[in-house]
Amino acid sequence: MAGLKLHHLMSLLLILFAFSSAEELLPLGKHSENGQQMEYISYIPSTTEFYNDFVKPELPLLMKNVLTDINFPMLNIWTDEYLGEKYGNLKVRVEQSKKENRSLKPKHDNLKTFLDAYATNDIYMVQSVLNEMKDEVTVPLLLNCGGFQKVLQDSVLWLSSGNTRSVLHFDDMDNINCVLDGQKVVLLFNKAQKQLIEANGFMQEGSFSKVDVDAVNLKRFPKLQQVNWSTAVLDKGDCLYIPHGWYHQFRSSNARNLGINYWFSHLWWLNKSNCDSIEIKSGSLTLEQLAVQSNNEQVRKIKAELNLSSES
Repeated sequence: MAGLKLHHLMSLLLILFAFSSAEELLPLGKHSENGQQMEYISYIPSTTEFYNDFVKPELPLLMKNVLTDINFPMLNIWTDEYLGEKYGNLKVRVEQSKKENRSLKPKHDNLKTFLDAYATNDIYMVQSVLNEMKDEVTVPLLLNCGGFQKVLQDSVLWLSSGNTRSVLHFDDMDNINCVLDGQKVVLLFNKAQKQLIEANGFMQEGSFSKVDVDAVNLKRFPKLQQVNWSTAVLDKGDCLYIPHGWYHQFRSSNARNLGINYWFSHLWWLNKSNCDSIEIKSGSLTLEQLAVQSNNEQVRKIKAELNLSSES
């Protein structure tokens, strides 16, 4: 009898332990109470304001409902039907799990093949804007001048049926991410918290944490309980600036999700002399007009200025 009671007691303890462990395994952003909603503005700032208030001090910026009243045709015309009919024969890069797994190799399919399958399969598209699309892809107005137009590195399209989750990571380049359909929730962690975020299970090659963003194990990643973050909610027509080095994690809502982001090298000084022209102020340029630049552009500029100084 005593043995039976002991057996029941042990079973009860195991059940309680299982429940207590399950309570700890919450999604990133719900694993502690250190988060807050990010403040936002409802307009696209001038290039000078953008640089002085956000790029130079390396602070993120959430811009709500800023694409609906400007020349941004992708926002309304890029339906699946339109993309399939116009670009369906183009090859695109397809990730094999909507929960980012960097050990899985992507596949390459025709866009039409992807569009026919992505609504029901565990896949999503991540593709640099192809040359054939560049005349339709508008660049946010604040990147048209000041030197930003000389450090644009890449522009990437993201398309899924929703419920995608990225790893917690940082990037070496600055980034403006815009939502063209659906909703994304982004957690932003100041890079000043580097020691806390990278204390456990951080992969230096690739700059990402191995934490399970759906179930944070605080016993394995105890320092994450101490970090603070801001939550940015991006709806259709919203854009978010993420400075280089800031840690972040994306999660999309459970519906069609189309986004585009613009990667650019960090601009260390602003040349606003060409931001007053009528052409710059009149409207956004397309990627076809504003060519992606080499990441050596700033090095060349520094060398040129040094040569001029030595000659004077």
